Amino acid sequence: ESTGLTDRSAVKWNEYVQTISFQDYETVVISLGANDGIGESQIVGYRHKATQFIRRIQQDNPSASVVWVLPPAMKNTVMENALKYTREAIRQAAEETRISLFDPKVALGEGYAREIRGVQVRTEDGIHYTHKGSDLIIRALMGQ
Repeated sequence: ESTGLTDRSAVKWNEYVQTISFQDYETVVISLGANDGIGESQIVGYRHKATQFIRRIQQDNPSASVVWVLPPAMKNTVMENALKYTREAIRQAAEETRISLFDPKVALGEGYAREIRGVQVRTEDGIHYTHKGSDLIIRALMGQ
């Protein structure tokens, strides 16, 4: 399901984030955008919404470290091509708000891979991580 940052979803993350308190967290990890393939002309709008999302977290807890995990490489090439623009919008929002980015290719490799060393790391939809894939991402993120 889309994050709502592209306005195609019933879940509107910029509205939902208003209901969450981030005051008790030292670090907030955002992992949104994998379902949000956009066109080049949509980068500015997506960046603006991602920036709003980040700023809400920063306003609630200015001392928290915020890290955005970029969408991983996709199995579907059409989706992968659209996510290039989503990743760019997220990069721009991260730069504007001075948060950290984490690229999952550090843990999962350069391109799409369903398995790594015989362990399934992506679900059958070619989009989401399995529990073991998530564990690899978290271990790499914590080692950063």
